[in-house]
Amino acid sequence: MNDVEYIALALARRFDLDAVIFIDAVAFRRAVDAALAVMTADEVCAAVSLRGLGGLDDPYAGLIARIKRLPERHVLRQKIAEREAERARWRALESATRLGLTLGELVKQDQLFRDEAEQRLTEEISDEEIRQVALDALHGRLP
Repeated sequence: MNDVEYIALALARRFDLDAVIFIDAVAFRRAVDAALAVMTADEVCAAVSLRGLGGLDDPYAGLIARIKRLPERHVLRQKIAEREAERARWRALESATRLGLTLGELVKQDQLFRDEAEQRLTEEISDEEIRQVALDALHGRLP
């Protein structure tokens, strides 16, 4: 059984429909092939199954239309997730820089020993690159 048949059977079972109608529909095969280019078969089934059949006059055409929209939506979700991860990374770098600068000021004012400040940064920041930025800020080596 290939992925197109797997998806047809899964949707037919989920919505009490005829899998053969899906398998015979060229539009279904094209939509599923496009979705499978960016998603797994299980992801396609899960994404289509989430919404149910409510509001669909023709469940077959409606499910095929949903599958057609999946690749574009999946790529958009990935881009949004990547952008959010990038924003989170920048926030972490900014926070690490502030922490390093603050600890550096405490070291300059003799309120904290340098090795204690370095140990604190090592304990608090697990990401090596971000920790290095904080250590550079602590030692006054910012660009």
